[in-house]
Amino acid sequence: MDESFWDNIKDNLITAITGCNWLDIDQDGDKEMIVSIYCYTVGASTPVHLREKGIMIYDLGETIELREIIFERDNKVDILEQYFIGER
Repeated sequence: MDESFWDNIKDNLITAITGCNWLDIDQDGDKEMIVSIYCYTVGASTPVHLREKGIMIYDLGETIELREIIFERDNKVDILEQYFIGER
């Protein structure tokens, strides 16, 4: 994302959590936490209207670590499709 685009939207970018689920994505016997998010821009001064569904995947152990963030348009794993939840 280029810096001028980010500068134009960062003050008006909202991220809402739309769900939380558990799934053993990598088949290692441990479930990962999947947090569904919906990102969007608000305000008349925002030049671009952004509407994106995504998921944040966390590994859980002695600590909680963010593994990756995937936006719906970039998803290549069919089993994850149901976790892309839009606005509520």
